[in-house]
Amino acid sequence: MKRIEGHSEDRFLGSDVFESTRHTLPPPRRGGTVREDAREIDVYHKCDVVVIGGGPAGCAAAWAAAKAGADVTLVERYNCLGGLSTGGLVMWIDRMTDWQGNHVIQGFARHFIDRMPPEAVAGPPREDWGSQDQTKVGYWGQRTTAFHGIVQWAPTLDPERMKLNNQEMLLEAGVRIVFHAWAARPIVEDGIAKGVVFESKAGRQALMAKVVVDTTGDGDMFARAGAAFDTDIEEGDVHHSMNTGWVLGGVDMNRWINWKVLYPEQLREFMARGREELGFFQTPYVSWRPDIALFLGPRQSGLSALDPDDMTEVEIRSHRLMEGHCQFFRKHAPGFESVYSLQSASQLGVRHTRRLAGL
Repeated sequence: MKRIEGHSEDRFLGSDVFESTRHTLPPPRRGGTVREDAREIDVYHKCDVVVIGGGPAGCAAAWAAAKAGADVTLVERYNCLGGLSTGGLVMWIDRMTDWQGNHVIQGFARHFIDRMPPEAVAGPPREDWGSQDQTKVGYWGQRTTAFHGIVQWAPTLDPERMKLNNQEMLLEAGVRIVFHAWAARPIVEDGIAKGVVFESKAGRQALMAKVVVDTTGDGDMFARAGAAFDTDIEEGDVHHSMNTGWVLGGVDMNRWINWKVLYPEQLREFMARGREELGFFQTPYVSWRPDIALFLGPRQSGLSALDPDDMTEVEIRSHRLMEGHCQFFRKHAPGFESVYSLQSASQLGVRHTRRLAGL
């Protein structure tokens, strides 16, 4: 294991990037092939538009298509909507305002955040958007919502309330939601996608549609339809690294932030000790509550999110690191004296796998 140079906690939303290709488990015993029998499968449903994947992009696509009058079905492999923002605990929403504080991001995202209950949203008040007041910038900069010396509207949201909000917005728009369903491959006729085959506890079924929208995040459908794509692992690039996030409860994030701002030398010593004891190491971000700390997990490079063995390795490391960080912070970090493990993400944090060729 080694730390990649050029990435550090000093950058906004920064993190060390670690490279390690060593695996906990031995390689699988590969070899040979098995013929999969051809068979007739039932058609589960027919609609105008089928959206594959219920993350932010999928929810927006399904909602917009339904609002335009289409009969829409959304297929999601997990038990909730929101993708990485909920299942991955990536609850921080990138800035919605311009440098003058004007709310420029509209559409689904604006409607979505406006519907969230106040207790599920953390961020600066409306009157502070666009402020360059150094006191406000300093305060919100430590809470992931001030950039380049300007306070922005970049809120942190409660992931459980986001799940419900996504669900209710789609149901109100008339979208059919199919949870616990994994799209296996597209149905392509004469070069045109006509639907998808998906797997569930009911077995293998087909869903036919006039339009198929791939919002899997990994291009699963366009890749299996035969479209050209690029993929690579660029060691040391944060956009090519993986991690599993987690949240710790029973903390005082305001006290933690005050300490790290007032005593930077102690913070450097603290981080050096953490790297020495745990190897992979990261400090926390704020969440939607001051008593819950968010760790997006040390970013691990040199591994592929298209390889189940690599993905398994990241999960094994991350569950161990969650417990290691919890114990380390309880012993050494101000504001973490009563910390406990609250939740690990059910979804792996992936930044890059396939890119559709030409885009």
